[in-house]
Amino acid sequence: MNLLISFGPLRAYIDDVRFITNRSTGTFGYRLLQEALLRKYDVRAVAGKTAFSPPRGVAGWIEVEEYEGLRRALCKNFSWADIIIMAAAVPDFIPLQKETGKIPRSRDEWDL
Repeated sequence: MNLLISFGPLRAYIDDVRFITNRSTGTFGYRLLQEALLRKYDVRAVAGKTAFSPPRGVAGWIEVEEYEGLRRALCKNFSWADIIIMAAAVPDFIPLQKETGKIPRSRDEWDL
């Protein structure tokens, strides 16, 4: 059985320094991954910014930072999977565009 799982927090960059995210640790998805390995599943993981390392026996480990990287990784591995668990914490809000550089604090208005 082939399991594709995503977990952990993702970022939506406002500029080169600031981003929107949440406090997800990815623990829930990582524990599901471990359980799948105990059941002898072939597992590929797409991990957001977490403190976890690939466990022994994982068939693939893809680290992503932003929501778009998650989408690409899932699409690339979709046809391989018999089961897909999507436990990644995708940002609820995404800026219309990412600013280049760092937006100065003195900027009068911010429109996200």
